[in-house]
Amino acid sequence: MNNHHHPHDHGHSGCEHSQSMGTVDKLIILADHWLSHNIEHAKTYETWAMQAEKEGLVAVSSVLSEIMEQTKHLNSLFEKVKKELQR
Repeated sequence: MNNHHHPHDHGHSGCEHSQSMGTVDKLIILADHWLSHNIEHAKTYETWAMQAEKEGLVAVSSVLSEIMEQTKHLNSLFEKVKKELQR
């Protein structure tokens, strides 16, 4: 089994930017990060869903496709957060 390679830091608990930044600014940066992060994950889920289907792992492919769709839904929620913060 391959090890999961993740080329980025998972330090998502807080914003590493200046403490002088306000909550809104920090949340905008975090929402951008979370959105970008999830877009990459959705692409990976789709790739593996297709690979699983090619190899006859139909049930696995189906679940991975559902995960991809749920991730895309989360992305739409992150977009809503960004819109609310930029009002």
